[in-house]
Amino acid sequence: MLRDDMQGRFRGDTLTGSGGGLVFVLLIVLFTLAAGLPLSTFATQLRNSYTGAMALAEWLAGLVGLAGWWAARARPALDPLAQWMLARWWLLFPLAVWLGLAPIVTLMYSTTNLAVRLLGYDVRAFPGRRAERAIAWAVRLPLRLRRPARHRS
Repeated sequence: MLRDDMQGRFRGDTLTGSGGGLVFVLLIVLFTLAAGLPLSTFATQLRNSYTGAMALAEWLAGLVGLAGWWAARARPALDPLAQWMLARWWLLFPLAVWLGLAPIVTLMYSTTNLAVRLLGYDVRAFPGRRAERAIAWAVRLPLRLRRPARHRS
């Protein structure tokens, strides 16, 4: 359960990301209509993307020796779900945009938070000290892997 002070920030961040996602979706729809294209263009492009993604997945499955499994098990299981999702693209498109923008909003918010803290302002750390230590560890990991091991005498 979130602490009381965290609940307000979580709601604020969620609303900010949701509002930005909604504006982004509305701008895409507005520019599509302003260009004189029908909204069915989205459905056509999504179907083309799905066809391309399935061809890529089939090729990758062949590379790793799973072409038979892909053709017999995975693709037939994914097709009905994909057809259902493509039929309801108008509902799932805003959700996909929101999910796609969530890491971007989080990165921007955490970068801004870090910059404000470096300027000396007293603000709560985002995403938090523990997450910052994990990120710093992950950033330094390639440097540690590159160093030659020291031998003790």
